[in-house]
Amino acid sequence: MENSKLRLLVIFTIVAGLFISCGTTSNVFDESLTTEKSAVLMIDPSIKVKTYNGIGVDLKTGMGYTGFTIPAGNADFLTDLEINAYTDAITGRRHMIRAHDVVFSYSFEAGKEYIIRCWYTDEEGKVTKSNFGRGLRMSVIISYKDDFYNALFIKKLGS
Repeated sequence: MENSKLRLLVIFTIVAGLFISCGTTSNVFDESLTTEKSAVLMIDPSIKVKTYNGIGVDLKTGMGYTGFTIPAGNADFLTDLEINAYTDAITGRRHMIRAHDVVFSYSFEAGKEYIIRCWYTDEEGKVTKSNFGRGLRMSVIISYKDDFYNALFIKKLGS
């Protein structure tokens, strides 16, 4: 009995590892850059980076977040956004938010990992824990990778 449980645990661990590795794609802007001088970005699949610091980029993407290692310091991005705002539970129809040529800048610290994503902010400009409520606005949000709700940067979309 114990042997079969161990076997199932090993199989589960291998399968989970494969899914996790498939979920993130990595891109490195400058291969000669050391870890101490770079910042790692995990970019939401709904954000398509067109340029980084005025340079056209074609990032390899996968099913999950797109990894992008860049030199630390100020970074300017030109992006297109295609966000699934919600899916109708009855019809299955997806309601999309699309925005072209969205520009934002941020100064990234060396050795840090960040997540760049689209999510809702409330009337006070705070990141919400759900997508239900009054006065919510879709925003581009930058936060530390493990600190989803404490935004370092917010760019509200729309008027």
